[in-house]
Amino acid sequence: TEEVMKALVSYLENAMLEADDFDTTVCEQKINTGKLTGREVCLLLYEQGVLKKKGDSDYNSLKSGALNSYNFIYNKLKKLEITPAQLGLDPCSGSIVITDSKTGKIKALVSYPGYDTNRLSSGTDSGYYRQLATSSSTPLYNQALYHKTAPGSTFKPLSALAGLNEGVITTSTSIDCTGLYDKITPPAKCWKYPSSHGSLNVSGAIEASCNYFFYEVGYRLGNKSGTYNSEEGLKYLKKYATQLGLNKKSGVELGESAPQVSDETSVRSAIGQGRNSFTPVQISNYVTTLSNRGTVFDLSILNKVTDTNGKTVKEYKVKKRRQLNYKKQYWDAVQSGMRRVITGSNSSVSSLFQGVSYQIAGKTGTAQEDKSRPNHALFISYGPYTKPEISVTTVIPYGYTSSNAAATAKDVYKYYFANEKEKTKLEKDKTAKEAGSQAAGD
Repeated sequence: TEEVMKALVSYLENAMLEADDFDTTVCEQKINTGKLTGREVCLLLYEQGVLKKKGDSDYNSLKSGALNSYNFIYNKLKKLEITPAQLGLDPCSGSIVITDSKTGKIKALVSYPGYDTNRLSSGTDSGYYRQLATSSSTPLYNQALYHKTAPGSTFKPLSALAGLNEGVITTSTSIDCTGLYDKITPPAKCWKYPSSHGSLNVSGAIEASCNYFFYEVGYRLGNKSGTYNSEEGLKYLKKYATQLGLNKKSGVELGESAPQVSDETSVRSAIGQGRNSFTPVQISNYVTTLSNRGTVFDLSILNKVTDTNGKTVKEYKVKKRRQLNYKKQYWDAVQSGMRRVITGSNSSVSSLFQGVSYQIAGKTGTAQEDKSRPNHALFISYGPYTKPEISVTTVIPYGYTSSNAAATAKDVYKYYFANEKEKTKLEKDKTAKEAGSQAAGD
């Protein structure tokens, strides 16, 4: 019995050494009972080597009590010495997909947070892998390829093209937003309710992201036969989602989640809600089509495959699916609205882009998935406006507001349109930030 007991104790000790959940539970209990204070938790960051005491003015302030734990963490997050990903805060993940508007080739496909592949390539660092696998920020999960979300208002350009092509609106049609859309039960609210947008045409509705306007488009699509039928409206929305490439996987030579075009209520689906659900790389494929006025590609991340001697074995060329021949004035109306998202007085993000030297077009989007957490933040865009070269899609899960996604995309364009001197400065700033992030163990 004694031998069995010793073996059992030894087994449990070894198991607990690798049980992150157990460690977390112990810490939570100590914090909840007051045996471990917030200040002591913060000081542990120095004891464990996550932060360095040397040259850190916050350390002595924290230790003496002059700086409380909340302000300490806030300062470290702001300086990127600690990252939201390490703490699992909302938002702590995101993705950016950049494509060539003319070819559908992916220039960048980024999922955040990342991890150090060197520590997993030659002999797995089990402790590091366990840290990655249990992190609430899911660094092993590719956000760009697998995270599905409702597209929110980034879907409105598609609804506009559907309404224009099906003749339920024209480029000059004005719809009076009263704030509350009561043609359906229960009524649907514009995001501006209890206020309203007033009378808008399609370009103005894209600029202001007016839900009411696109509720009406969804209703009219379902009312083409003279009696409103949601199924009929959904049929037309699916038709244009198919034409614009949103009903399929992006085509990239990597695994990705399957898209879902909404089959629930055409009025709400027309503003990107309902059961619409797409990955960032699929939304990127869609905005690439918007940017080049109707060329639908299968996106590609590969250029060529070579053998060990450098000889090309296979080349990956542009994979064009179809060319959409919508009327020029329809593209003009939609792209003008997207340009006004960047420049217009009724846009929620135009202030972000004041004074920039480049011209781009974009569309914001927010999507609610969990009422206990913030909305997802989305921003689709392309530039230059008149002769598009790239599209940029930014999705920040639980990112609160689309302006956060727009600000991230702005940094991409700032670098893309910079001259060599400006790029050198931006790269130095980036290196300095990365050094702070790496010091935090991210």
